[in-house]
Amino acid sequence: MRFGFLLFLGLTAPAWLWSQTTPALNGGDLCHEVTGEGPPLLLIGGLGNRMSVWDDLLPKLTAHHRVIRFDPAGLGCSSAHQPAGTVADLARHAATLLDHLNIRRCQVAGISLGGFVAQSMALQFPERVDKLVLMGSSIGGKAHVVPDQEVLQFFATSATLPREAAVRKGYVLALRPDFEADHPKRHGELVAREAAYQPPPTTVQKHAMAGFFFDQSAVVQNIAVPTLVLHGALDRVVPVANGRKLGEAIPNAKTVVLPKAGHLCIIDSVEATAAAILAFTAPTF
Repeated sequence: MRFGFLLFLGLTAPAWLWSQTTPALNGGDLCHEVTGEGPPLLLIGGLGNRMSVWDDLLPKLTAHHRVIRFDPAGLGCSSAHQPAGTVADLARHAATLLDHLNIRRCQVAGISLGGFVAQSMALQFPERVDKLVLMGSSIGGKAHVVPDQEVLQFFATSATLPREAAVRKGYVLALRPDFEADHPKRHGELVAREAAYQPPPTTVQKHAMAGFFFDQSAVVQNIAVPTLVLHGALDRVVPVANGRKLGEAIPNAKTVVLPKAGHLCIIDSVEATAAAILAFTAPTF
């Protein structure tokens, strides 16, 4: 996520990013998919992610949940729509999708920037969030622990790299170190899929700045819904210290650190991630 680099440098947002207002969006305008049976579970991806980022985890969830995933405005098959410029607006867009689907209340899981959006949903629309799962997430603001120098260097230069080279390096940093060796076929498929797609720069920049300005330090304690903070111990993009801080800040949150997972635990540690999510989201009687 590029906002880690912005936080490191202490950059301010270009005025053009904030000179545009986010237009009202009908949830039906967002390209989305609903699969499975059971209590509804909304999935929210990270920076530049399309709904396909959930492909590996999805089959584990749909046996227990009615799973909703979507492409945010400005990305993938929702690219015709103007992207949101703040985390709060991204959360409102997600809520309009629930309106469109006539879902009054559901469980919400977000990864990385999507974890920011999920937090914002729980604060803006607490009556709509049953349980909250935050993966590779952070409180943001000055409490955010920045990545190591290699990750920061990638943030600084990725836009100048050929798309395939940037994707390959991004996966090196976002997945656990032995994922490619253990799963060469799947790794090749992931690289090919993402290299074939170029996210619109304006959308990525807006979302990166939304993450840069995200700061829940003054309000995170107001999250009142049951919360699972799930973080990879090997996460280099959003270091695990961020997950621990987040779990401590949210009242009664449960924190689970996956010892062999990287930032994209939904890809490199599917079994452990699914087990943790399903144990938490299971109905209680």
